[in-house]
Amino acid sequence: MILVVTKENEKLVSEVCLENNIEDYQILTTVANLYNFTVTELKSLNNFNQIIIDISSINDTEKQLIDSIVTLKTIYIDLRITILAIGYQEGNTLLSKLFSESIFNFVTSKEYHTQKEELKKCITSGNSYSDSIRYRYKEDNKNIPKSKVIIKKEYSKKRNSVTIGIVGTQIHIGTTTQAMLMCKFLNSIGLHSCYVQANGKKDVEKIAIMNNISEMKDMINYNGIDMYKDFIDNKSTGYDFYIYDYGDIDTFNIDSYITNDIKIVVCGTKEWDFLNISKVFQNEKLNKIQKDIDFIFNFTAKENERNILSGLAELKKNIYFSEYAPNPFDNEKNQNIYHRILKEYIIEKTNQLEIIEKNKFSMKNLFSKRKKR
Repeated sequence: MILVVTKENEKLVSEVCLENNIEDYQILTTVANLYNFTVTELKSLNNFNQIIIDISSINDTEKQLIDSIVTLKTIYIDLRITILAIGYQEGNTLLSKLFSESIFNFVTSKEYHTQKEELKKCITSGNSYSDSIRYRYKEDNKNIPKSKVIIKKEYSKKRNSVTIGIVGTQIHIGTTTQAMLMCKFLNSIGLHSCYVQANGKKDVEKIAIMNNISEMKDMINYNGIDMYKDFIDNKSTGYDFYIYDYGDIDTFNIDSYITNDIKIVVCGTKEWDFLNISKVFQNEKLNKIQKDIDFIFNFTAKENERNILSGLAELKKNIYFSEYAPNPFDNEKNQNIYHRILKEYIIEKTNQLEIIEKNKFSMKNLFSKRKKR
């Protein structure tokens, strides 16, 4: 049975329940304060397996609302909680805090038709972590050692759900490293991206095992990157950029690869690497779209760059030379390269002056943090 706390959205809930043959629900329009309601009526909620809370209908403070929901989750472990937050946008602090408390069912659209679709999903199958990832806190700029004024550039996407396919001319050429670096870059400028293992390997699973990440369904978050072990639905997961790691050119799924908005081939520059690069031009499907492919060369000596540009003169605008990047999670590597590759999909907005306050640091705080671990 579903309990609905709302004043303004009775019609929305009733229509969704009617269209999905859900008869067992009760609407309360008299709840003004959820915190007080939870305290006084907690025992009476035993009969419900879902609760829908319309936050526009109650006058709780943010803290009261979060405390109430945490109480409900703690006492009723199997109670599915859906938040009606009509018109709220991604990045809203309240929704972010609720997401951090493992609340994944949100209805936020301004369009009535979409509201119905969102609510239907919430009360039928329910949303997963990855379905609602867009409500999570954006990664903060942490560990800045002292106060300083910086110019913070803001970026926005030109369109949703951009797909990037990356393949290497051979194994161990740095395909995964480039995919991770690009994820870190996009996340660092305030855009949401994810890494997708599209090569049949088990690298994501190995990362989970090595880092004692026991709960893994379809994804893990490691070093600030959401990593998926297989292909995902771009329409329902809500990322700005999806970066697909196709492995090496001898084993990859070419039909999937060529459908991506951005196609990248990672190459080496040693003499024995050039035979592998020729595979791109020998492959009929890749050869047809060679001018749409961006080539990133790893491990290139400066004196060799000119020779490569000369030898591939027709593709000169699509050739990039990667910085040395032993750490695949370094968001400062290849920034110029990625800006150029992504120029059609991201736009720089106005610069913003920002004051970063000095972090409080003491030996006492350090020992207290270590003790908690």
